[in-house]
Amino acid sequence: MTERTKLARTEASVNGASAKRQFPAAALRLLGDRAKVAYIDASRGFGLVATKALKYGTVVVEGESPLACMLDPGQPDTICAHCWRYHAAVPCPWACGLNYCSDACMRAHVAPHELLCTGRVDDETHALVRFKRHAMETNPVFLQAANLVALLLMRPAETSLALENFARPLWHEAVHGDEALKTALVELAEASRALLVEALTALFKDAEAVAMACSPEAWSRILGCFERNQFVVQFSRTAARAQDEEEEEEEDTTGTGLFSLLCQANHACEPNAEIVFDSSNAGQLVTLLDVAEGEELCVSYVDDDVESQWERREALKDYGFICTCERCTKDDDVDDAAVPHMRARDCNDESALALNSASVVQSLPANFSLAFVGGLDVSYVKDSTTAVACLVVCSFPDLAVVSEAFQVFSVESAYQSGQLAVREGAALTSLVKAHADALDMLLVDGSGVHHPRQFGLACHVGVGTGKPCIGVAKTLLCVDGADMDRVRAALDEDDGKLVGDSGATLGYALVAGKAASTRPIFVSVGHLVDAHSAVGIVRSCCLYRVPEPIRQADIRGRAYLREHKLC
Repeated sequence: MTERTKLARTEASVNGASAKRQFPAAALRLLGDRAKVAYIDASRGFGLVATKALKYGTVVVEGESPLACMLDPGQPDTICAHCWRYHAAVPCPWACGLNYCSDACMRAHVAPHELLCTGRVDDETHALVRFKRHAMETNPVFLQAANLVALLLMRPAETSLALENFARPLWHEAVHGDEALKTALVELAEASRALLVEALTALFKDAEAVAMACSPEAWSRILGCFERNQFVVQFSRTAARAQDEEEEEEEDTTGTGLFSLLCQANHACEPNAEIVFDSSNAGQLVTLLDVAEGEELCVSYVDDDVESQWERREALKDYGFICTCERCTKDDDVDDAAVPHMRARDCNDESALALNSASVVQSLPANFSLAFVGGLDVSYVKDSTTAVACLVVCSFPDLAVVSEAFQVFSVESAYQSGQLAVREGAALTSLVKAHADALDMLLVDGSGVHHPRQFGLACHVGVGTGKPCIGVAKTLLCVDGADMDRVRAALDEDDGKLVGDSGATLGYALVAGKAASTRPIFVSVGHLVDAHSAVGIVRSCCLYRVPEPIRQADIRGRAYLREHKLC
């Protein structure tokens, strides 16, 4: 391929979306015989489809490295600038401050970095320095986009082929907002583009190639590509570094990346797969459920725990569509936080509330050991009195799903905040009793002693079954003076301990998991567990915001309703 052909292909790649998908053989090998990229329909475009039946936990895409990536500001300089592994000791050849974990990573990163390395320029007034300063002061996405432009100039055929697999709207059209915002984005993009063109024209031998790869439309579409397609990459640095006696705190490596294969996965509010990162910036697509041959593999573009219709719609707007699935169109549930200070007299179903807080034992049994932890959740059929209780049992500490059980029941009363036991207590207790031998600890989607009567759903289930039980609530139950101001103050104190006006410990606000959500969950004693052990166990079960056993019970309960045509 001639250089002029490469340049023409580059211009076509950045200036419009492709009607087909083309991947190099090395990328397709990451899919193996498990999945393929296929056209779904006019509304969803392309997607990933299983080419054979896949079991829960199957790695579908094996370690895809990003086309372009960037560490978040503030990450230590001992992280490899290419693969993001810890303890990088090979310096950038131009001494700009970047480091690499090996010569191989340094050589692999040279192509984009060489053009953008400030170590190559001596003058602080150089356009490259001014471009980077402008990006850090306005929007770091300009740095990501510049990396992609550098790749287009250094490896035009390879990079342009990869770009054809992404949606590339104009930047101002990819961002949801009013006309004033869109106009401001156009002006901001042009200011950054002018600086980058000036810098690259001075550093790269082919000014025509720079002008083509960095035309106003091409630059805007590259920015739109990142806006629409990039992933947040986050993983525990502890897993990636050598043992360090002096560094005890677990830290996260965070950044963003653009992945050709992983970006083919479409959104579903009830996903059957997820994208995970382990000890580097190479991503994997892993199934959350058993997937049938021919079934589309989908991930959630938003936090899977966001239940509010409004929040979900707002989060999805920047992806260019409004989801119309049942989860996004149903009426929002009543938020417990909207009922600021409930009292014991608000609870009026004596049969469901016959037990009381005096029955709760707030200590672990003497012979307690934890090998299997269960998660309980209830899924409801819209506009119906039918619901299904789901129990998922996971091994501990690896959190692999080992069993699931369901119980369909009829809901006898309307939802009232603080009275979840009236609706769900009997069904969950019955389900646990039928499988009690397989459980060491229960996590319940609901409150424990953090409750107006100090006896929430988790206490009912724990006392009713005689099993150790922890309450995990996604929304704050405002009782005994506990409100969000108190939650924020508790989180600022690190331990998250929530103390009521009465002086009693209600529970703990906890932010945990690898995902980027900073929204807390609320952990409280249910039965046969102390508060500190409850927090430690829940934290160990959090791959995401909600503990994995409860998250799986939620996913599988809703899948059960669909499979049995109950919804």
